[in-house]
Amino acid sequence: MASTPYRSGIVFGYFILIQMAKETLYFTHDFGARNDPKMINLQIKHGMLGIGCYWCIVEILNEQGGEIPLEYERIGFELRVDTNVLKSVINDFDLFIIDDKILSSKSVLRRIEIRQSKSTKARESVSKRWEKDIKNTNVFKNDTNVSKNDTIKERKERKENKYNKEEKDECGVEVINNHPVYQTPNKSDFIFSYEETKLDFEKSVQWLEVVAMQTGYTKEYVLSDGLKFIDDLNFQGKFPRNISDTKSYFANSIKKRSISDRQSRSRQSKIPMI
Repeated sequence: MASTPYRSGIVFGYFILIQMAKETLYFTHDFGARNDPKMINLQIKHGMLGIGCYWCIVEILNEQGGEIPLEYERIGFELRVDTNVLKSVINDFDLFIIDDKILSSKSVLRRIEIRQSKSTKARESVSKRWEKDIKNTNVFKNDTNVSKNDTIKERKERKENKYNKEEKDECGVEVINNHPVYQTPNKSDFIFSYEETKLDFEKSVQWLEVVAMQTGYTKEYVLSDGLKFIDDLNFQGKFPRNISDTKSYFANSIKKRSISDRQSRSRQSKIPMI
């Protein structure tokens, strides 16, 4: 399961809490520290009281970031140790550093620096991982959006191809998008086609009779409507590819209108009279 920025954020926050807990709960302690000559000298003079006092001061230094003000009475009161013993532990065994009334320890400072360095590297590692997770999540979203857009585009193209597919209507006229294929002729061809088409309509007596029989209109009505149809094409400045297509498209149009008229008359005949 892919990691999310939210989950990474929780992990990052949990990591910080763990680090804080670690810094609060313990510090590194060499298990052979008691064998150090300085510690041996301390134990010779002050016994385990001196050893305990030393480690308590080390704890305080770790709690305070490695340095504290050199206040003998306050430290002595906190540790419940005689001030003279405390002064001896701090000054007589080269265990601590005193600089401008600031108490610190080389070993404590070194260990704090190491701990902080590790913590910083760990934070940077988690931060990089978090940024990587965010980047991967954004890439995944972008890929999903691209895939979704591609799918929509493909569907749209298929739909357009479906409707743009050339086919012929029931009268044999080639159509695109449910409309006849028109062409815009040259001016001289247009005038010739317009006049020639009207003349062809008027002379096609047998064709007019067939259309009239199929539609239920009179032959005269079919011719009149056909000439108006040609005038409409002339007004639009467009013509089908040839006269045969013009006649087929007109026949298809008037047939559909006749069916609509019959259905309308049928509905009206069913309306009860008052």
